[in-house]
Amino acid sequence: IDKANKTYALAPFKKAQAKGIKVLCTEIEREGQDACDQGLKLIQASESRMIDTGKLTDAEKKQLKTDLQKGGDLIRDGMNLFDRSQQVSQHTFETTQYTKARKAAAMKIGELK
Repeated sequence: IDKANKTYALAPFKKAQAKGIKVLCTEIEREGQDACDQGLKLIQASESRMIDTGKLTDAEKKQLKTDLQKGGDLIRDGMNLFDRSQQVSQHTFETTQYTKARKAAAMKIGELK
């Protein structure tokens, strides 16, 4: 850069910026992964109750709905963190399993209303 008839090297600043972005994105990605994994585990733990909801009591249906909503919310939050990281770092993430679990949970929540 040439400012006020002086030339400044940008390489050290770009290197520091890249390192800062990497540190920030690594933390965001870790938090996103943790949230998605927690949501996936919660939904997977509810699968046996999702199969035949006709046999569940009203209290069990209410608990199932709560668990599925919480799992879906965790996955949504984690994927939002992945999106924030991707916008800055251009990293991409494999989210198919999370998307499928969230969709299954949303469909079952619709049935439980």
